[in-house]
Amino acid sequence: MSFWGKGNEKLHADPEQIKRQKSATKVNLDPARLDVETSTCAIKDYVVSLDSCTCIDFERRKQAHRHALPCKHMYRLAHELNLFDIGPIHLDEKPHANPNTIVRSASDPANRSYYENFAWAVPKAFREALETCHFCQGDILYESPLAYSCEWSNIADNLRYSIQVKAPSRGPAKGKFEENWNHSVCVVLTDHHQKQTDPERIWTTQGRLYMLLKTGDISVLNGNSVKPVLPYRSRYLMKTMNTSLFRQKACEYIAQVCGNDYWTCFMVPYDCTVTASRLKYLWIKSVFPKDRTILRYPSPDRLQIGAPDKFVPTLYVACFLFCGFSEHIVFNTLKSVLYKPDPSKASTTDKFRLNAHGILIPHGLG
Repeated sequence: MSFWGKGNEKLHADPEQIKRQKSATKVNLDPARLDVETSTCAIKDYVVSLDSCTCIDFERRKQAHRHALPCKHMYRLAHELNLFDIGPIHLDEKPHANPNTIVRSASDPANRSYYENFAWAVPKAFREALETCHFCQGDILYESPLAYSCEWSNIADNLRYSIQVKAPSRGPAKGKFEENWNHSVCVVLTDHHQKQTDPERIWTTQGRLYMLLKTGDISVLNGNSVKPVLPYRSRYLMKTMNTSLFRQKACEYIAQVCGNDYWTCFMVPYDCTVTASRLKYLWIKSVFPKDRTILRYPSPDRLQIGAPDKFVPTLYVACFLFCGFSEHIVFNTLKSVLYKPDPSKASTTDKFRLNAHGILIPHGLG
């Protein structure tokens, strides 16, 4: 049923409807939460269309009269879409602001000085080494970020251990993370709380060195200790994200961030050291307006995915929260940047699968 075409003059002239039209002039409608294409919007915690509203007034009168009647939120939406004139807007009260829904984008992990979730301080300069699990001659790492800025004479006051890589020789990283995990590496471990004139060279594996940085456990360098398990990366995370359990955890997280506000959410694995992952993230980020997008970067552990501490520390779930966009708009926008069909292969079949890239949660409701 349409309330906004010709023939509805008597309906809108009813005294009860005029009350709602006057009330509508005091309703705040945030343009960022208006979807012109679908003629819908979110006002406070209500989802509003030209035909319905989730507010109590609309539902109560629908049951009482056995047919729908426009509420003040619907009149406000119709006014915004130039379908019905309710007169000048008077916002006497401050716009609705639920403290649980006033969120800001977190900073991109790739732009931070040190990679988080490592026990040791690992600067951004080691991005390629972390991506490929390949540390080489000349690499020096400290357990505390203070060591990178303090005077060398005061080094012992700011940390205990440092590591210098002696082999393999410096050169372009070869192979993938998993392939390099068991490759040999020679390091010198220095204890700055002890006088060591000639620290011992230790032959270990790239994976053991990686796990030392991750856990801070010096004993992991010892080849006789328990062999460290290869940590999970983006591919495993993507498989986990396509489960009902993950969707449940994701919805709980969105509710904590946004409360009951109106959001469409897209979640994608994001390893800030991996070039391909970083490019996909930037493509998605570039096609949505900043003022209508909130970004968060929960770790897999934060979302309680799988066993604790089993993922690489550089892996996050990039959580794009879109305000006022319908599921349809978000899907097609994502497809425009993620779907790259091979022009040399003529095909009329649409092979795009969004769940190969991430998961879409309409309005944060799952």
